[in-house]
Amino acid sequence: MRIDECLRGLTLVFRLITIVWGVIPGMCCCIAPAGVQERRGAMATGALVIGWGPAVRGRELKALQVFNEAIQYYTRLQQQGTIESFEPVALEPHGGDLEGFLLIRGDREKLNALRTSEEFIRLYSRAALIVDNMGVITAFIGEELQRQFADFETLSSDLI
Repeated sequence: MRIDECLRGLTLVFRLITIVWGVIPGMCCCIAPAGVQERRGAMATGALVIGWGPAVRGRELKALQVFNEAIQYYTRLQQQGTIESFEPVALEPHGGDLEGFLLIRGDREKLNALRTSEEFIRLYSRAALIVDNMGVITAFIGEELQRQFADFETLSSDLI
């Protein structure tokens, strides 16, 4: 039986590579230069969540390739100061359509500009061709999150 017939979804590909093979030559999953992903400070004023579902059947290894391209891209953006940090997350199988996501932290204005950049759109489009349920969502963290909850409290108290 071929590997693409055995594996369902990108999360399972990650597990198989990690547990059985260790690493595919020339491919590193979720590995950025030491210290790059871990840098976090008080500067982030916003966040993006880029979520994905299962890989298109038969395209699992291509999905992993594009995932690694994304890790390299966000590592470069972090080194350049365009984003503050990013964190890739793979989810265990749970019956839903979300298999993983990237949490990208940074300045809200820079993140807004990033979403419309040619390179971001190109990478997103490549990924959307090989995984289902791709999405980019504005996320609220820190002071933005506090403001959102304060606004919610104000609005809901007006309705009581």
